Amino acid sequence: MVGSVNFDNRSLFLNYEVVTFVYSEEFIQSIETWMKGLMLHSNRGMTKPSKLREAVENIMKVFAPLL
Repeated sequence: MVGSVNFDNRSLFLNYEVVTFVYSEEFIQSIETWMKGLMLHSNRGMTKPSKLREAVENIMKVFAPLL
């Protein structure tokens, strides 16, 4: 199964996501290679956001439901 999902409340509970079933071994192998490459070049954790960014994001959370 290959599909999409966004990890936020709106996407998980309100929107429908798209998925397809793949039977091609060649395509499945290419997806696996791509995913392993992503994991190889990834790192754990995130840097802590600045106070300014936190403030702007918190303000946006207040107004987001109005949009």
